[in-house]
Amino acid sequence: MYNVDIKPLVVLLLIPCLIIGFRGFLAYKTIDEVTAKVLDKERIVSRGSGSSYYLIFTDKETLMNADSWFHLKFNSSDLQGSIKKGETYTFIVYGFRIPFLSKYRNIIKVRRKNEANN
Repeated sequence: MYNVDIKPLVVLLLIPCLIIGFRGFLAYKTIDEVTAKVLDKERIVSRGSGSSYYLIFTDKETLMNADSWFHLKFNSSDLQGSIKKGETYTFIVYGFRIPFLSKYRNIIKVRRKNEANN
C-alpha cells in the first residue's frame, strides 16, 4: 500500500475554491446604483483570446458590460444594443474601478431614467 500525503492536494484544491468564493462575495457586497448620461459606447476585443466585452462611457465614469456568472447575466450583447448615446440611465453595477489594471465596475441591470421614475 502506498503512503501518500494528501495535505498538498487539499491545499491545491482549497485555494481556487477560496478565490472563487471571495470573488462571489465581492460580487454581491459591492452592488451600487449609478444614474448617468451615456456619452459613448464601444466593444473591446482581446487580441490573444478573441474574447470581448463592452464599455459604456458616461458623464460619471466608464462602466463595463460583460456577462456575469455570479449574477446570472448572459445578455450583455442585447443590453449593449439597447443603450443609446445621449440618454440617461440608471445602472445597477458591481465591482471596483481599478484604473492601473483597467478594471471597471460591471453592469448588472439598466433602466432608462424615465422608466426608473415609474
